[in-house]
Amino acid sequence: MSLASQGLLAEVLMLSPSQREALAEDALHSLTDSDRQSIDDAWLAEAQRRYAAYLSATTPAKPVNEVFCRIDGKARL
Repeated sequence: MSLASQGLLAEVLMLSPSQREALAEDALHSLTDSDRQSIDDAWLAEAQRRYAAYLSATTPAKPVNEVFCRIDGKARL
């Protein structure tokens, strides 16, 4: 994230939750179909890369409970 983006994010986080939600919705609605397609294509390529790494055993699988614990510090299952 660029310094400008970090500064903008810091300012956005000072807004109320409803203001942040409205801003996020406005930002999402500003994306064109072309923007959305390129984002979808990038996520698909990343998912395929990760799946290929999993199949080739270059990226080991981890139990879902371990992953969630790492994310938020508590078990979900």
